[in-house]
Amino acid sequence: MRIGRWSLEPARILLNLLLIGLSLLMLYPWLIAIGTSLKAPGESGANPGIVPQQWDVAKFGEVFWAVDMPRLALNSVLITGATVALVLLLADRALRRSERAVADTA
Repeated sequence: MRIGRWSLEPARILLNLLLIGLSLLMLYPWLIAIGTSLKAPGESGANPGIVPQQWDVAKFGEVFWAVDMPRLALNSVLITGATVALVLLLADRALRRSERAVADTA
């Protein structure tokens, strides 16, 4: 049975539930890491839960400038931009070459 673009077949529903469960399972370590990073010093041992009792976001500002994050972000943008430009250039040349080959055979 279909409702719009959704399928209500039992196998499809079971597959989707399985994929949702696996996604949540994969996200759990990230939640632990983020929750632990927001805890105040010494709270990790006293509070084993994910949600901190006392939030401490000052560490993020210190790390942001200690590792020179703006420069790292700029490097990432430059490398990504150059890579995208090179891929587009090579893809364009390949497309033109294949179009020429098709035109020559016609």
